[in-house]
Amino acid sequence: MSGSGSININEFLLDKTDNERINWLCGFLNALIKIHSYHNFDSLLVRIVDYKQYLLEPYQEVADSRKKKHEATDISEHLFRLYPRYDRYLPEAWNKSLITQKKHCIDFNKCKKNIFHLRKAREKSLHRCIENNETFSTNKSWSHFQVIRKGKYQDILESLLKEPNQLMHRSELIGHCAATTISLMTLPDGKKVVVKRYNSKSKLYSLTRSIIDSRAKVCWKGAELLNWLGIKSPVPLAMLEQRSGPWIHTSYLITEFIPGVTLSEYFEEQPKNEYWSSVRREVEDFLLTFPEVLVAHGDFKSTNFMVENHKTLMIDLDSMKSFRFKKLFIRSYLRDIDRFERNWVNSDQAKPFFQPIIDKVRNTLI
Repeated sequence: MSGSGSININEFLLDKTDNERINWLCGFLNALIKIHSYHNFDSLLVRIVDYKQYLLEPYQEVADSRKKKHEATDISEHLFRLYPRYDRYLPEAWNKSLITQKKHCIDFNKCKKNIFHLRKAREKSLHRCIENNETFSTNKSWSHFQVIRKGKYQDILESLLKEPNQLMHRSELIGHCAATTISLMTLPDGKKVVVKRYNSKSKLYSLTRSIIDSRAKVCWKGAELLNWLGIKSPVPLAMLEQRSGPWIHTSYLITEFIPGVTLSEYFEEQPKNEYWSSVRREVEDFLLTFPEVLVAHGDFKSTNFMVENHKTLMIDLDSMKSFRFKKLFIRSYLRDIDRFERNWVNSDQAKPFFQPIIDKVRNTLI
C-alpha cells in the first residue's frame, strides 16, 4: 500500500492478522497521545504515509472553548468508536504504546470501563432509527406505526405497506411457521427484498408484544446496533406495526435480500476453499464482539449466519437483547454458544474449524 488516501481504520484492520492488528492499534494509540497534547478530534480516518506509518486525518475539530476532560476519558472517546472485535488486542497494544511511557500513565482499566459506558450510552440513541430524521421517515396513527428508510425505494415501500398482506400474496413464499411468514418480492427495477410478517399467536401474545417492542422493531433496532458494532446484517428498508392504539396486532419487516448460503451450507456442503479461513475468522470476530458489549443475539443456529461472496452476515435479530449486568449476559450468551456448538456436532468438516473458537469464547466468559 503506497501513496496516500483516507481509509477507515475499522475496515482497514478487518483482513489483518492478529499481530498486524496489535501493531496498528499501537500506532493508533501513539498518534492519539501526540494529538491529545494540543487538540481533540472526532475521527477514525487515517492517512497512509507508507507501509509502517500513518497519520490521523481529523474531519471535525472540537471547539477550543470546550473544557478539556481527563486524558482517560479523551482516549476512551476515540477507542469506543473502534469495532469491539479489536478490544481483545488493546491490552497488548496499550503496553507497547507511548501511553505507558507518559509521566502520568493512563490507567487501562479505567479507560476500558469508560469505553463500555460510552457504548452503552450510544445504545440509548437507538430511538433515532425510529424517528423522523435525515435517514428515516416515520408515520404514526391510531391504526399503524411505520418507519421507512429514505432513498430510492421510499415511495415504493410506502405504497406497498398500505396493503402488506396483498403484498405477501403476490410474493414468493420462502418460509412459514406459526410465528412468522416470509416472502421474497421483486421490486419494479428488479431489486429483491424479503418481507417478513410476525404472526400473532394469541391475544395474550399480542398484549405482551404491545408492552415491549414488537419483533419487527427489535430487528430494526438490532440491525442498527450491529452496524455500530461492525457486524453486517441485511439492511432494513421498512417496518410496519398494525395497531389499535397501543395494542399491536401484527408487525412486518422489509429488508434487502442477500443471495447467500447459510453457514452450515458453506462449510458442510461446499468443498473446502481458500476463503474458509477468512470466513472462520469473521465468525470468531462476531462471537467475541458480543461479550465486549454485553449484547446477546438469542439464537445462534447456523441458518442465522449467512455467507455472501465469502463475507458473513447475521440475520433473525428479533431475539437480540442488551444487558447492563455481566452475570445476566453470561447466562444468556452461554445458551447462544451452546446452540452454536450443536450446529457442528455431526459435521466432520466444520467442527474442527469452530470448536477452538467456541472454547475461546467460553474462556472469556469465565
